[in-house]
Amino acid sequence: MAFDDITIEENPALPVEMTTFTAQAIDNNFIQLSWETATEENNRGFEVLRSTDGINFEKVTFVNGEGTTLETVNYTFDDKNIETGIWYYYQLNQIDFDGTMTKSNIVTASLEAENNFIVSEPFPNPTNQSTSIRIMTNQKRDFNILVYNQLGQIVQEQQFKAQLNDLVTFNTIKWMEGVYFVVIQSDGFKTTKKLIIQK
Repeated sequence: MAFDDITIEENPALPVEMTTFTAQAIDNNFIQLSWETATEENNRGFEVLRSTDGINFEKVTFVNGEGTTLETVNYTFDDKNIETGIWYYYQLNQIDFDGTMTKSNIVTASLEAENNFIVSEPFPNPTNQSTSIRIMTNQKRDFNILVYNQLGQIVQEQQFKAQLNDLVTFNTIKWMEGVYFVVIQSDGFKTTKKLIIQK
């Protein structure tokens, strides 16, 4: 976690301690975000941010905090303004009454498209060590995954069997800096994702 502005005091306040943050599709109708805090100090609340690429986020709502408490607090938000077949990325901005802001980790979820499968954007992207792509399918499927560099050369090829909701991770440490294209194919369907490697 990173703080934009830090003030050093003789008796500093305890931070907001977030213990969990999850996102899951409920009955394939909406995505429910759930998070829990173990303690809160000076907590005004949480901005809920949403993205479709994992990079550019927008605020969708604000959830009030409990101010100061030593008790466990559970929060939920149901995101119903979404579409099927799209991977959504979520992040929280926890904001104190003095304006100090702390970002959470990023979580993802999607509503399944009927008789189809969903392929997320690579994350993190850009990257320098590894990146992942999430695949959601309504049945087990065989995928062929090809990674091309800017010259059209294949740098990686693999067969992958998706188990309904699976994660494909690429080790990119040895890849040269530049732009790559990840091609995912299955049963005549083909999609391409752009990946940037930065050293």
